[in-house]
Amino acid sequence: MWYMYAVYKNSGETPLACIDRLFDRSKHTYTYAGRLDPLAEGLLIILVDDECKKASSAYGLSKTYQFSFVVGVATDSYDCLGRITEHKPVKDDTAHRVRRAVSSMQGSLTMPYPPYSSKAVQGKPLHQHARDGTLASVTIPETTMTISSFEILRAEQLSLSTVRNTAEQSIRRVRGDFRQTAILKDWSNLQETSVYQIHAQASVGAGTYIRSLVHAIGNQIGQPTVTTHIKRTAVGNLSLTDVTQSPVEVPFQRLQERVC
Repeated sequence: MWYMYAVYKNSGETPLACIDRLFDRSKHTYTYAGRLDPLAEGLLIILVDDECKKASSAYGLSKTYQFSFVVGVATDSYDCLGRITEHKPVKDDTAHRVRRAVSSMQGSLTMPYPPYSSKAVQGKPLHQHARDGTLASVTIPETTMTISSFEILRAEQLSLSTVRNTAEQSIRRVRGDFRQTAILKDWSNLQETSVYQIHAQASVGAGTYIRSLVHAIGNQIGQPTVTTHIKRTAVGNLSLTDVTQSPVEVPFQRLQERVC
């Protein structure tokens, strides 16, 4: 039997920053199974020393997310930690269009990796290609994402200023160089409009990018979309109810019942 740690990663920190907050890396080697973006929060699995070699087994577990996205704005990273690429008023039937698009997203879907992701191409992660301006010179690979369930929990029409205030608070929590100054300027320059905010939940297979699903919805309905919040609520058979403020040691078998 081998063990891992279940921890809660806060919004605004990278997985590595989460490890540094909870563990002493001068004494042991640590890695994580199933990365969470800086703006995402929730359940993160940490492996220690020899168990790091088994990260691929933990990575293959199914995951559940609760998340929110906005229709009316798009960014180059597909979430709020990206430069704004499009902004336009929403259509009257937006909520209906979104529900129809979500209903079609079941089973296995093949999509390209997000431009701002850690997928390596020609020895360099895509996010570095994007920041270096070399993204056009590489072919972005595709990946298969498995969607077991996807449901809309709530839809609401909001003013852009309400969404902007929340986005700016999230962006300011992020530490490190993620283009925050330019991104905050983009948000401040947006003109007031009405947008739709959608709250949803999805259970997915390993390697699924929630922000890619949101971006795909935007492509389907012909409107810009951006992910504004992500919380991972379950990994395999483990949920947030099993996590405390301190790392919780968990046997791998405890998580295995829902491996994809």
